[in-house]
Amino acid sequence: MTIRLCNVGLIIMFGSLVAAYDAISMGVSGVRDFECVAPQSTGYYELEIHRKIRSDCQERNEYQTKGEALLESLPIMVKSLFLRAVRGEPNSHEWVQRDPVVDRSLEPRLTWIGHASFLIQVGGLNIITDPIFGNLYGVFRRFFKPGIPLDQLPPIDVVIISHNHADHMSVSDLCCLRRRNPKIKAFVPHGDGPWFDEHGFTDAIECNWWDQIVLGGEGEEKRVSFTFVPATHWSQRTVCGRNDSSWGGWVISSGGRSIYFAGDTAYADHLKKIADEFYPISAALLPIAPCQPKKVLRSHLGPAGAISAALELNARLLIPMHWGTFSLGTDKFGAPLEKLKECLREYDSELLNCRLAIPKIGECLQID
Repeated sequence: MTIRLCNVGLIIMFGSLVAAYDAISMGVSGVRDFECVAPQSTGYYELEIHRKIRSDCQERNEYQTKGEALLESLPIMVKSLFLRAVRGEPNSHEWVQRDPVVDRSLEPRLTWIGHASFLIQVGGLNIITDPIFGNLYGVFRRFFKPGIPLDQLPPIDVVIISHNHADHMSVSDLCCLRRRNPKIKAFVPHGDGPWFDEHGFTDAIECNWWDQIVLGGEGEEKRVSFTFVPATHWSQRTVCGRNDSSWGGWVISSGGRSIYFAGDTAYADHLKKIADEFYPISAALLPIAPCQPKKVLRSHLGPAGAISAALELNARLLIPMHWGTFSLGTDKFGAPLEKLKECLREYDSELLNCRLAIPKIGECLQID
C-alpha cells in the first residue's frame, strides 16, 4: 500500500510539473542562450490551398487511439527516468555525425536533428518538422545535442506540425524560429492555429486531413506541395485538452518525388489510403519508439509496425525516427533499432524495392 501511495504521489507530482511547465511555456516567447537574428527571406509565394472534404476528414474517431491520455502515460515516463539513470548513457561517437548544411537545395535532402525533427530541403525550400531542440519538460534530457543547433539553421521557410504533444511542438523553439524567420509559414493541424496566431505567427494555416497547400517559385522544379494526411494517434497539450485539435502526418511532394513524414501513428488502414494517393513514396520517415511496454503500441508503430507500414506505403526508402533522443518508454537505448533490423531480416524477401537508411544525429541523406 505504501509503495502504491508513493507511486501515486510521484505521478501527481510529475503531472503537476508537466502542467506547470506547459502553462508557463504557453505564455512565453522561448528562452535560448543565443541571439535570434532574422536571416534573409525567400522569394516563395503561396499558390493554392486545396480543401478536400472526406468522411475521414470529419470523423477523427476512426483513427483515434482509445483509452490513452497524458496522465496514463506518466507512470511510463517516470519509470523511464529511473531506468535511464541505471543504464547509463550511449556513446556519442557512435551515433552522431554532423554533416555540413547547405543553404538551399532543389534536390531533396534530409538532415536528422533528433526525435521527429528533420531539416528537409527540397525545391529550394527549407522545412522543419516537429521542432524540438532542447530537453523535454525540463526533466527528460536529450541523449545527444541536436544534429543542427537552432542558431545554425539556414533560413527556414516552413514549419510543419504533426500534433501538439510537447515532444513534437516545443513552444520555446517555435517562438525562436519565428523570431529568426519572421515570414515563416506554419502548417498545423486543425485546432492548433489559434496558438500560432497568439504567438506572432503571421502565416499559420490550419489543415484537416487531405488538405493540400502548394508553394512555388519560378519554374516547376520549385513547386512543392504539402498534404496533411491521417494518422492513428491522439492530441493533448494540457491535462484537460484531450483531442481538442487534430493530428496527422505530412506528404511533401516535389519533382515527382514524395516524402512521407508520419509524425506519431499506429498501424491502420490510413496507410493504404496514403499509398493510394501518393505512389510511390520516395522516403518514409517512420517512428520506431517507444516500443515497450507493449501498450504504447496502441498509438505508435514500433519497429515491426514500421516495416509493415513501409510495405503498405510502397516506400522506396525507410528512415526510422522518434528514437535515440529521449527516453520515453522502458526500452533500452538501442533496442528499437535492433528490433527493426531483426524484423527487416524476417521481411527481407518482401522488401525488394525498399531499403533501410539509418541516419545518425546530424547526418544528411540525399533522396534519389
